[in-house]
Amino acid sequence: MQGAACAGHLGAYAPSALATPIGWLAAASHSMLLILCAFGIALWKSWRRPFAVFCALYLGYQLVLFLGLHVMERYFFQMQPLLCGFAGSFVAAIIARKDAPSALAFTRWRWLAGSLLAALLLGLAWLGPVLDGNCP
Repeated sequence: MQGAACAGHLGAYAPSALATPIGWLAAASHSMLLILCAFGIALWKSWRRPFAVFCALYLGYQLVLFLGLHVMERYFFQMQPLLCGFAGSFVAAIIARKDAPSALAFTRWRWLAGSLLAALLLGLAWLGPVLDGNCP
């Protein structure tokens, strides 16, 4: 995406009429993925299984790494498959019929946890220039 390098925008594309709409579409789809993933993680029922422990440790490790290097998007790329999986499970559970078994548990505390996790992910994704203090 276009923009100042200090804001994490390292795109080398020349300005064009499509650059702004494509940039907004990329930002909106990225934000939507983070929000859906956060709720998919928080509402997931299977946290006591070994795969869930692996997912939690892997995502936690990546978030700690990303916290220090959040301006560099290449460090975020390895989380994409898990983010898409959790986001997909949330969307599938939302559109599934009520009589279908769900892998998600919809409780008040889980919705709150999903909201907090979504805020954290969005903050890490978009507040890089503020957190870094590199942009004037």
